[in-house]
Amino acid sequence: MKQRFVIAEIDAPAIIGYNFLYSKNCKLDIRHSKLTIEDFEIVCQKEFQMSSIFKIASEQNVILPPNSETIIMSKVLGDSSHLMDAMIEPIMKQDNEILVARALVDPSNGRIPLRIANLTSFERTLYKSTCFAECHLCDNIFEIENTEQTRMN
Repeated sequence: MKQRFVIAEIDAPAIIGYNFLYSKNCKLDIRHSKLTIEDFEIVCQKEFQMSSIFKIASEQNVILPPNSETIIMSKVLGDSSHLMDAMIEPIMKQDNEILVARALVDPSNGRIPLRIANLTSFERTLYKSTCFAECHLCDNIFEIENTEQTRMN
């Protein structure tokens, strides 16, 4: 059985998912930060103990043609399953000929598409497991509705 859960601060004094916990004979030991589901024990982490920055590495070797842009699949190095919204930030190096686009992503499954540009006039090879970016936790994301109306004259 695999079940993902999050302990979050909410205004209501309730345990969301209580029916699930009850049906699986779960025991929540707050003092020792443990959750027991049947005979399986899970050590719980407090939010401040969870990592919020992860390195992002290429999944395979990729050849970039000159003056081109492409999307490659990358992997998150570490357990990012607790992150839902994160920002991709390039790792700045002396060699700025390969650019990584900033993007808002969901890294929870461990894989992220990266948009990469080769600004050189020659072919470049990106090697498997090379770190190109970091994934930073986003605390607040706001949706802003566009209320501007366009008039035709």
